[in-house]
Amino acid sequence: MICDVLIITGKDESLGSGHFQRMATLLWRLRTKYGVNAYLFVDPNDGTCPLELKKWLVEKIQPARLIVRDMRDSSAEEIQALKKFGKVCVIDDRGEGRASADIRIDLLPHFEKTHDAVSGSFLYGYNFIQNLEALAGDTIEKKIDIVIYAGYSGEARDYLLTLLPDTCSYCLLGGEKPFIGVKGGSEQSVEGNYARFLCASKAAMSHFGIFLYEAYASGCNIIAVNPTEYHSAISDCAGEELELKNVGIRGSLNITTSKQVISECIQKPRCSIVESGEILKKILLSADNIIEYLLKFL
Repeated sequence: MICDVLIITGKDESLGSGHFQRMATLLWRLRTKYGVNAYLFVDPNDGTCPLELKKWLVEKIQPARLIVRDMRDSSAEEIQALKKFGKVCVIDDRGEGRASADIRIDLLPHFEKTHDAVSGSFLYGYNFIQNLEALAGDTIEKKIDIVIYAGYSGEARDYLLTLLPDTCSYCLLGGEKPFIGVKGGSEQSVEGNYARFLCASKAAMSHFGIFLYEAYASGCNIIAVNPTEYHSAISDCAGEELELKNVGIRGSLNITTSKQVISECIQKPRCSIVESGEILKKILLSADNIIEYLLKFL
């Protein structure tokens, strides 16, 4: 039996979680708003998936009217193999397989000139959207100086904390639990809503990725500290879109200058309060724009 849409992505320490998060949003929205017979294939898979989405997971690639692949660069052989199962759309794919795909969509900026964007579209993470919905339209005051996402790396976590101004309040994300603390003072693990932490923060700092887009949507000033030249170059491409300050590459940046940039982002927030309901409306509209574009190919 041929399904309407098969989404292919992955999630592990190497690939990160952003690809999975935005494809989970695509699956959820296709199913719940548009009634599309869509499924999700995840490989590599770290074994975690929101319970309510598990009924739409499949264990192998299967025929579909449209296959959506989001897991970085592909080879020509990979795309040709997928085309045996259906029409193929690649997301943010700069590999050799890009040219073989039937549809190419670029959600993120890139330093290569070729850019296939869908106007007014973006896919934010499923976790972010679900947490925004849980806020039930709350108005949130920005009381935290900075929110940090360090990914899976404890080394990155420790390094990013050294860049903070003294007495700065922070929320640290990326581990099993969030941490709230003050630079030079105490730190404690807390339970909390991911979207609320972003909405309550004046600035956000991480490597280039979906977190920075979610933080920008939440009204944060954006600071990028990247692990590689590649990530840093893409951050520069997003500079205007996210009003992003790219302070450099972890381990080689100027710490004094970086602290000054971070201090300015904290001292001059974009706003003092945010309306979580308005944020949710905007990000769902951006998801619907890309879905309605994809539906033209079914």
